[in-house]
Amino acid sequence: MVSALAEDAGKNFALVDTRGTLLRQSGVANGWANELYPYPAGFTALAQKFLTALRELPSASVSDRSSRRRSSPRSSK
Repeated sequence: MVSALAEDAGKNFALVDTRGTLLRQSGVANGWANELYPYPAGFTALAQKFLTALRELPSASVSDRSSRRRSSPRSSK
């Protein structure tokens, strides 16, 4: 059902298929650390899937530099 939603361009919905990204072996760098969280390498692999999907969007302007953060917090003025 979600795949069908993503295929309809009028729905403005993107699906990032992360199945198979993490290994099901405990203790493996690209695997699950526990039932909820992967190891750091697994988080990186998942993030890469999302970055790739964002770059494929028609209006994507995602930079390679993930460290483009503001040096000071936004003002609430």
